[in-house]
Amino acid sequence: MSMGSARTEGLSSRQLATYAYAGHFIRSDVHLPELRAGESHCFNALAAIVDVARAPNSEINLAFPHLYEEGFQESSSAGKLQILNFTSTVFFVRPGQPTKVYYWCNEKAPGSAEFRHLLLDLVLPRVLASKGLMVLHGALLSRGKSGLALIGPTGSGKSTLATAMTKCGWELLSDDGFVVTIDGLRVRAAPTYRTLRLWPDSIRSLYPVPPPTSQMSEHSLKRRVQLRGRVRKEGVELSVIFHLTEAASELVNASRLAPGESCMSLVSNSFALDPADSGSAAVRLRTAAEITRRIPVSTLRYVRRYDRIGDICQEIERHQPGSARC
Repeated sequence: MSMGSARTEGLSSRQLATYAYAGHFIRSDVHLPELRAGESHCFNALAAIVDVARAPNSEINLAFPHLYEEGFQESSSAGKLQILNFTSTVFFVRPGQPTKVYYWCNEKAPGSAEFRHLLLDLVLPRVLASKGLMVLHGALLSRGKSGLALIGPTGSGKSTLATAMTKCGWELLSDDGFVVTIDGLRVRAAPTYRTLRLWPDSIRSLYPVPPPTSQMSEHSLKRRVQLRGRVRKEGVELSVIFHLTEAASELVNASRLAPGESCMSLVSNSFALDPADSGSAAVRLRTAAEITRRIPVSTLRYVRRYDRIGDICQEIERHQPGSARC
């Protein structure tokens, strides 16, 4: 990468637009059409503020020597500066109020589909996690006052199953991330932002009439599916979380995990800005324990076949507390 191609405009050199993200607000000098725009006074005054802007020279000069150190990982620290290196774009996260998220692009224009994917799906969830929030990698759905979540590693089928659940009256809030909070004896969840990304074969199988789509990333064939309506701002009360696991047989089965397994499932599917930070890891583990004391976390074993999606949805419905089958 050549430092000579970096743009170095700072936060004060241009107007920052305000967007809603997981019930918090983000101020950005890059247009983010996936997010709901609004004025900062429309959001909770206590909500986290994150500023997104091009990196000034001072941050670039501090961060770049570390990009070439032996053993440098995708996420590494340089003092109080956390560096997230995605090859085409490097993000520098400086904690504070507001948290500053600077970016440096190598041959990629800020605001491109690739840039927005990195920022919305990989960087901002980690930034919120650094503020002590429990941000899970998964799909969030609601029906009435009840919500359920599907978590699991990339490629486990979260988005496909979440889309199929909409045929049973569920509303898709997000297919990739949500923030979980403890509210007394209840567990509440708010989507990071309303999104759905599907592989072309999933779109063909799930939609009789292909919906409008757009590019998600130049490194993936997944497409962003245009969703109608606006997501509820207040989130939803969560009643159950399913951890998706591919089955070795044709059997579709859901079963509740033991408390220890539930905690590890939640922690392993949570975002972290600095995975080596033991303090943040301890906070995520305590939050996971509080979640498992209040709602069930179940493993869902299923075969990855489109002709079995109906059976999988019925199994999810059967384990949804207080829910009738669709």
